[in-house]
Amino acid sequence: FREVDYGTFPRGLIYGIDVFDTWLYDDLAPFDALTAPVQYAFLREQAGTGYYEDLIRKKLLNNPHSSLGVLRGKSGLSSENEERLKAKMAAMKAEMTPDQIDEMIAKTRQLRAFQETPSTKEELDTIPMLSRKDLRKNALPFATEVREVGGVPVLYQSYNTYGIAYYSVLFDAAALTPEDLPWLGVLKNVLGMVDTEHYSYGELFNEINIYTGGITPGVSLYPDTFNSSEGKLALGVKVRTMPDQIGFSMQMIREILLTSDLDMDKRLLELIRKLAARLETRLIASGSGTAAGRAMSYFSWQSRINETISGVDFYHMLKDIADHFEDRKEELKANMRSVLGRILKAGNMMLIFTGEEAWLDLLSPGIEALVRELEGEPDAHLLNPFSIAPFGRKNEGLTSAAKIQYVARCGNFVKEGYSFTGSMRVLKTIMNYEYLWNRLRVVGGAYGCSGSFSRNGDTVFVSYRDPHLTRTMETYEEIPEYLRNFEADERDMTKYVIGAVSDMDIPLSASIMGERSAMAYICGLTLEQIQKERDEVLKTDVPDIRALAPVIEAVLKQNYLCVVGNEDKLREAGDLFSSLSAL
Repeated sequence: FREVDYGTFPRGLIYGIDVFDTWLYDDLAPFDALTAPVQYAFLREQAGTGYYEDLIRKKLLNNPHSSLGVLRGKSGLSSENEERLKAKMAAMKAEMTPDQIDEMIAKTRQLRAFQETPSTKEELDTIPMLSRKDLRKNALPFATEVREVGGVPVLYQSYNTYGIAYYSVLFDAAALTPEDLPWLGVLKNVLGMVDTEHYSYGELFNEINIYTGGITPGVSLYPDTFNSSEGKLALGVKVRTMPDQIGFSMQMIREILLTSDLDMDKRLLELIRKLAARLETRLIASGSGTAAGRAMSYFSWQSRINETISGVDFYHMLKDIADHFEDRKEELKANMRSVLGRILKAGNMMLIFTGEEAWLDLLSPGIEALVRELEGEPDAHLLNPFSIAPFGRKNEGLTSAAKIQYVARCGNFVKEGYSFTGSMRVLKTIMNYEYLWNRLRVVGGAYGCSGSFSRNGDTVFVSYRDPHLTRTMETYEEIPEYLRNFEADERDMTKYVIGAVSDMDIPLSASIMGERSAMAYICGLTLEQIQKERDEVLKTDVPDIRALAPVIEAVLKQNYLCVVGNEDKLREAGDLFSSLSAL
């Protein structure tokens, strides 16, 4: 409640929505939802009184109302349903008269004409709209200052965090090899989830969640701003806590990093199975992200690492470990220890901290204690480059039982000699809400679509829950021609510019502001560079969009493609792919 972190939504909007929760039921209580500390005080007082036990007893254990639903999967069911639908439609058509068929065809043509006909200028002019002069001219500044606490470099960001300290303890992972990365992916999910010197994993979970807002191990990637082939890699622990618990949180970090029991065979198998199940669900449910990440891993440093520690190949490795745990458990434990041992060095350590400056002193005892237990001396580096080559694949199909496709087409324009400009942010808006939207969603029937362009040149076009494949590929191929002939009046161009600025100026919480500043510092992005981009966005016009046609053409010629979709449809378009495999 104190954080008021609602992601990309303005907090005022959420406050307004929350007001209705009580106002709807009591005209005199519109602001009850905004005065939650009173309720929190009451709930805190009930601990130890039996209040919560009574709730569990009445509402859960002794509740006579229950239901049980069982879902059983069936291989090939999607194809069966599709054939059943085809037969049903054929039967319906067989019962129709020629006049009825002609009427249906005419209605379909009318619908397509309606979908493909843009609104008239007179209709659009009735919609109120900002002008370019209403948009903020200055880019949002950064706030990073390099400090030193306990001999360790700290990237400090001063923002109003409403009394919450946000910090990350990072360890440079440049000493690792590409072969180590899958084990790093496992390790980040094991740390904090096994017994430690002083706590069982259940006790550790409870202690952390009683006294902090979370202590979360993870892997941090810092790609080079203008080069998709380079970047920096770190194993870290992210913390959210009140200032008076900073010392406790540092003790927990020490407990997790230095005393985790990696010999808990039964627990490790549980974690591996759970991780594999969750990853399988995510890869299938987020098919567009799976396809885009996989396709970009063929040429992008960042995507290659993400694929290796949390993508399709990582999933298959987890499944194999789970299926052959007795044979692979010693390999698993030895590799996790090896990775952790090479990373946890005093010279590899740095911190990112967002909050009040006085709180930095509260970090010092914990940092000094941790440094004393690590090998080597602290070093004032800010992460070293980590080298890994992209996969080098080209076109790939990943088959699933779904009837729909997720079609990703990618490439990198920097590798073709082009540079990122602010106009590409405007092009993203045009792609997402005009060209791709109309071609793939409105006419093609896909649930979603998007295009994006990164400063380092990484470019991706992707469709979401798409009934088509070859038609979608044709839509991507026709982007350069669309741009060469691009037309828009001042009103439309202003609309696209506003869309680009809204994407740049999304509401940011204090913690995200801190991460943004630290990320820019480590990746080498300056305020001058983002101001230049903003200036280019604000003055983008039709010629600037047309000038991007050869950039997109160069990207498409690289022919990086990955599709997640229906096995039958992927096999029908087999000439598109160099390989087909089961997701």
